[in-house]
Amino acid sequence: MDLHSRDALAAGESSRRLFSVAAWHESPFFTEQERAALALTDAVTRLGPDGVPDDVWNTVTKVWTEQEAANLIVAIATINVWNRFAVTTRTPPPTTV
Repeated sequence: MDLHSRDALAAGESSRRLFSVAAWHESPFFTEQERAALALTDAVTRLGPDGVPDDVWNTVTKVWTEQEAANLIVAIATINVWNRFAVTTRTPPPTTV
């Protein structure tokens, strides 16, 4: 989180939006596309026995092209793999900023 937050801030993202990501469902700061990406991220990360809910997938395909949706899935899956490696190997987060 720290690395990505610092990168986002350096790229011009507002701290207000970053602080709101955890409450994106209630936050007014995200576009329809961003909300769809966040919902897909939550669904893929917490993948249940029924997979990604239809309403989430339908929203994704409504606001993103097929190629964009594929890119989102690859990004979400890649970051999930990195996180799982770090947790499995008990890799501590960097302590320097």
